[in-house]
Amino acid sequence: MKKIMAIAIAMFAMAGSGLAQNAAGTLTGVVQDASGSSVPGATVTVENTATNVKQKTPTNGEGRFYQRYVQPGT
Repeated sequence: MKKIMAIAIAMFAMAGSGLAQNAAGTLTGVVQDASGSSVPGATVTVENTATNVKQKTPTNGEGRFYQRYVQPGT
């Protein structure tokens, strides 16, 4: 009986962590020229090759970019 109870508790615990999953993330990077200097104001295009959806984002003053992704409908 204790073994069945332990399995049931483990199943409920895992089910709760599964609900916390979502389709979101952030892509970050730095744009640099051939000499290694950062490139502020560059436009970075991120493309989902499965859907051909493209998102553009500029680099900041340090050449860094941040592209947040959230799946539509979430």
